[in-house]
Amino acid sequence: MKVVVAILATQKYVAFLPALTASLRKRFLTSHQVDIAIMTDAPDVPEGCIRLEGIHGKWPFPTLHRYRQIMANESFFHFPWHTCRQIAANGTIAALLTAEGQAPS
Repeated sequence: MKVVVAILATQKYVAFLPALTASLRKRFLTSHQVDIAIMTDAPDVPEGCIRLEGIHGKWPFPTLHRYRQIMANESFFHFPWHTCRQIAANGTIAALLTAEGQAPS
């Protein structure tokens, strides 16, 4: 299965990306193809990761609007808008989506 892990990291949280992505590559679904997409305002992301535009805001807006940032990059994730809305409404972890756009089982 192909899986995309979506990470939102802006401002001071960018410093955590190298350790987080290294840990994901070492421990997360190691028998599957895992792509890491990072929504960030930083110019660079760790090697092998995909950089998507992320917008920082005053707390608590970054966490309140995380689904908006995912939807702003909808063309990358290749899933229909209603799928993300359903995932968000159900409280499911929206950061983990298969390439086909369905929530993993």
